[in-house]
Amino acid sequence: MTKSEALKEIDGWKKISHRLMKDLKELDFYGKHTNEREPTT
Repeated sequence: MTKSEALKEIDGWKKISHRLMKDLKELDFYGKHTNEREPTT
């Protein structure tokens, strides 16, 4: 694997992980709001 290929791969992973983090934050946000409305037993 060349250096540029490795950098491309890392960049791709950064984009994926950034999107995952965003999704997780949104899920966490929604989770908190639904929990406030109806407490889970």
